[in-house]
Amino acid sequence: MRLALAAALTALASAASTLDPVRQALEENAACSVPCFEDLGAPIVCPASGVSNPTPKAKLSALQSCIHEACGIRVALCPASFAVAAPAPGDPIVNATGLAAPATSASGVPCVFSSDCKFVLGSWFWHTDMTPARWNRVMGRNYPSFQTDYSIPFDNRTMLNAAPSFAVPGGLYPDPVTLRDVQNAWDDNTTASAFITAYADQETTEGRGLDLITDEWLRYFATFLKKINTDTGRKVFLRWCPEMEGNWMMYGPPYSSASYTAVWRRMYTIMKEVYPEIIIVWAPNYNWPSDVGGDIGHWPGPQYVDVIGSSLYWKGFGKNVDVDATFIPNVLSNLYEYSTRYSKPFIITEGSGAFERDVPTTVDQVSIQRVITQSSVFLLTATS
Repeated sequence: MRLALAAALTALASAASTLDPVRQALEENAACSVPCFEDLGAPIVCPASGVSNPTPKAKLSALQSCIHEACGIRVALCPASFAVAAPAPGDPIVNATGLAAPATSASGVPCVFSSDCKFVLGSWFWHTDMTPARWNRVMGRNYPSFQTDYSIPFDNRTMLNAAPSFAVPGGLYPDPVTLRDVQNAWDDNTTASAFITAYADQETTEGRGLDLITDEWLRYFATFLKKINTDTGRKVFLRWCPEMEGNWMMYGPPYSSASYTAVWRRMYTIMKEVYPEIIIVWAPNYNWPSDVGGDIGHWPGPQYVDVIGSSLYWKGFGKNVDVDATFIPNVLSNLYEYSTRYSKPFIITEGSGAFERDVPTTVDQVSIQRVITQSSVFLLTATS
């Protein structure tokens, strides 16, 4: 009964510009007699392109929480608004199509572990000796994607030990550098996709950052990535110079957004000429500002982007506390709007819940990271 009601409510919320049909369905259901809509006003309007005076996202999140408390269900209200929350153990979950989640692929594998589905869960190993095969054994299943990163530009002599600018000067990159050698070091014996992040963070006598990226090198890099695919059968994603609006990146401020997008378009054009099947990911940091329907700096244009993504980190900044239920909706909604505006897939490209040492603490590290992971998975399954 709860799952059927949840599916019906989600279908109504997805189909209607206002939530009045959802209100009526709740009021007619004896199990959900709590008046969740009383403090929200009427009509309740889902945020969408071209819609005036939408209901604030915080109010939609409060409505969802009220429905969960009253009815024991999670409902993905207004999927584009990110009015979703992490499920509690045993909760029925519904996604934006009204289907029970997580869905399964044709082979019966849960969608987060199958490349046949819209939603794919991957892993990126930092500061660890973990490998894809060991990770799959620990997790008890094969993951469909793994990530590694390169400091660019490189050649075959320097690729395995190039040190990004944030590594110890003169030292090796803190990751096990062998994971960059996808053909030889990825030991999972699957066709899990290779998600490659490229950081233009080198400085030489000839220049720094993106100024070092020549057309000749881009053709070399495209050929290098294409060979990963032909040698292994792995689909290749390229996350090019992410978090570009951050001054912690060599290609971030004061490097101009116009210069960044000019290099991006040149990169995209050459990549597609050499390796048409590559999937190129544009991924700023979270908290992307609202552009009120326009395209602000660092956006190269929809014809130069295959997938939109974002980093996502919860940080207590001097204290360890529970993850705010509104955190993910608030920090991702503006960026996700680009995904809906241009009909592009959306990826959380990296993320975690930070846990600080020797600071006031009211929650343990595992709980923080569990909530971030569950919230992210539920969010993307509900909006995919």
